[in-house]
Amino acid sequence: MSCSDELKLASYCGVYCGACAWYNGKWRKAAEELLRLMKAYPPMPWEGKLPFKYEEFEKGLIWLYKERWVCPGCRAGGGRPDCEIRKCVQDKQINFCYECNTFPCQTLLEVQREHPDNIENIKRMREIGVKNWLSEQKRKAEKGYDIHIKENW
Repeated sequence: MSCSDELKLASYCGVYCGACAWYNGKWRKAAEELLRLMKAYPPMPWEGKLPFKYEEFEKGLIWLYKERWVCPGCRAGGGRPDCEIRKCVQDKQINFCYECNTFPCQTLLEVQREHPDNIENIKRMREIGVKNWLSEQKRKAEKGYDIHIKENW
């Protein structure tokens, strides 16, 4: 992965996109594994008692598997389309929130509801440099860290 490709994994606000299941393909892999299990096992006697239609569940998994949608990361247009942080950073022509003279601002503090470690991450990024931060985050992701799983926070 080139330096510019790695930089795409560092969001403006301190989120590491490489630890997101939409970016790294874990959603698709999970759907693929469930489909494999569904084909390997016969329908169970409790199938008619499920609170959903088994066929609809399978259709949803097939969609997740075949769609192959992968988020490109927020720097490449992924993430929330209405992200105020992205707009702010781009308007100010800076690379990361820590470069702003109002860091940490109220908008960034509001992002903490969804990503409680983002300010700590962006301070760490400023402290050790983006390249070293990316290496740290990659190691965390390889150990199972996911930005959307609250147990990781």
